[in-house]
Amino acid sequence: MNKDEIVVEDREMDLGSPDMRRELEEYSAAKLRKAEKREEEYLNRPGLTDKILDGAVKVKALARRAKNAVLAKKHQSENQH
Repeated sequence: MNKDEIVVEDREMDLGSPDMRRELEEYSAAKLRKAEKREEEYLNRPGLTDKILDGAVKVKALARRAKNAVLAKKHQSENQH
């Protein structure tokens, strides 16, 4: 085997002590809490919800207008024949 080659035989193999695993779990939990806090701060910014709702209303209005235009064109072509 080459000295630079790494062979993993069992991915479930325990590579750390119980203390190391606990520290890793605590670190992962802390990172998750930080990410959740950042997300909450972002979502609670003033006006963000209003912007999202405004965008949704605009998309719905555009979809309705497009649907009405298609129906009007279809109705117009039916009346011409």
